Amino acid sequence: MRTFIANLDCELSWARENSPGPHKHLPTPVQRAVSEFSHPLRVFTREGDTFFTLTDLGTAASAISEAEEVLVWGQTTEYAGKPSPKDLQAPWQERLWQLTCSSSIAAACNDRSFALSLGLPPSLELADVRIVTSMQDLDAYVAFAPLGPDQAWVAKAPWSASGREKLKRRGREVVGEQRAFATRLLKRYGKLLVEPWMKRIADFGVAGLIAESVADSIVFPPHQLLCDAGGVFRGIRVDDEGTRAMLRVHGDDLIDSAHTVVKALHAQGYRGPFGIDSFLYEVNGGTQLRAVCEINARMSFGHVARATAEASGQPTSDFTLGC
Repeated sequence: MRTFIANLDCELSWARENSPGPHKHLPTPVQRAVSEFSHPLRVFTREGDTFFTLTDLGTAASAISEAEEVLVWGQTTEYAGKPSPKDLQAPWQERLWQLTCSSSIAAACNDRSFALSLGLPPSLELADVRIVTSMQDLDAYVAFAPLGPDQAWVAKAPWSASGREKLKRRGREVVGEQRAFATRLLKRYGKLLVEPWMKRIADFGVAGLIAESVADSIVFPPHQLLCDAGGVFRGIRVDDEGTRAMLRVHGDDLIDSAHTVVKALHAQGYRGPFGIDSFLYEVNGGTQLRAVCEINARMSFGHVARATAEASGQPTSDFTLGC
């Protein structure tokens, strides 16, 4: 028997185990909304498999314990994968079921600070990205660091999803409610990643699988991420002419950076699906690529969009998954 667990709140589990807290469960309305977003993940199941969303997990314990194979959105202590037998000749969708790792490794790889150690060329990185551990550190950064247009900057929790747990602001001071919010974030997480907020032109992603060896791992072609003005994910375009035009310029850098991420995740001991978020931004009258904005050492909607397009038989040109 196989079971799929759509634990799209896995970042909360990693935060609970690796930071001071407290970290509250998602409110019930949010859980319901996230559960609705989970249904496209059924593309990775077949007839006879069981499928659990966030709102189902309270009744899932016995089914999960009896399952011989378990695939999860993100590897956590509470919801861990049970791999199926290895078969490198299987389609990539089935290979997802063959890969797993510990929650501690997944948490370390999803910590936003992990992406700072990749050693990418400076031309592909965003300058002045730092980790702060106190309000004094944050005040010093905001006061003296080069910021984005209109003195814009953003502070992000080490583990969060869908644009939650971050403070985006303009100006050289952190005051009022924004200061109170930043103080609460630092108390809960112990550290924040802070960086200039740049004017984005386009967002991209690369998805793939980390296998038992680097050579057997998979990196898919880049796709376009559809995000709102605040950088919150809204959908995916697997392939279209506009995306291809941008990738003719930046595709090689995205793929090269993705292979660097594969090696780093593999060396850390991570096995399973991964995704990378990247973006193109304006700077000094031109454009520049930030090749790795975030690393998601878990399943992503990049996997879902690609699998859905393949399963439907649609040409991948002009396929969009909205969430």
